Amino acid sequence: MRDGWYEGGYRTFCRLAGKGTFTTDGGTVAVGTYPGRGDGLPDRDSGLPAIDIDNFQGKATFIGIEVSSVDPARPSFIKVKGDRADTKALFLGCSFKPDAFTNDASKAKVAVFHSRQGVKDLGTISVPDQGVCDAAFLRDMLTQTRSARLKLFHPLKLDVTDVRFDRVFFRNAPRAIELLAADRP
Repeated sequence: MRDGWYEGGYRTFCRLAGKGTFTTDGGTVAVGTYPGRGDGLPDRDSGLPAIDIDNFQGKATFIGIEVSSVDPARPSFIKVKGDRADTKALFLGCSFKPDAFTNDASKAKVAVFHSRQGVKDLGTISVPDQGVCDAAFLRDMLTQTRSARLKLFHPLKLDVTDVRFDRVFFRNAPRAIELLAADRP
């Protein structure tokens, strides 16, 4: 996943269990209940982590993501748990509060490396590194993102319109995008 944005209630953005390889390269995960939301929904998921790696067999790599809570009184959680020795997790260049991260997987290879946390009126400060993050581990964990290749755009016929939108954010708009056919001479 590249440059994703998840925003919602106290629900799990990413739960990894079973077997596989998962990489997210850039993005935002913002959980919590907005003040004055007024939708009457119960806060039944308030104890769930935003990122939950649960006895996962494989590699989970999180690069440059921001994990936060819109409710300053409640943290966003990142939890790694289980007893598998074949669990690998890397949080590289991420942004989250250090007390939001829990590693309860003593046999797993888990590393938090070169990450930061936001500090009001200051910017960011370093989050202490955790785990061993040597060159071999980094190469292994970054394999999926390093090998991903974006498809090149191919020219289309002259009578075809190709419209693409990248990195667009809309909020509270009555109409976000409107495309109208132009009259041709």
